[in-house]
Amino acid sequence: MPSRSVTVGMNDWKAAKYDTDLMTRGLDTCIGIVAFGFPSQQGGFNKAMAHCSPDREEEIIRD
Repeated sequence: MPSRSVTVGMNDWKAAKYDTDLMTRGLDTCIGIVAFGFPSQQGGFNKAMAHCSPDREEEIIRD
């Protein structure tokens, strides 16, 4: 069970390890993108989330 939670704000993205939840709030006319999988190395990140407004998705994803 995850030991902590990280909030992904508007026009932001975060990555986390298995023991951390990623969450966001306020999705309305926004875009939420989540990727989940197995880390390529032990102890690596296994999930990422982006929350962005429709006119900024390229900027957030490219970052």
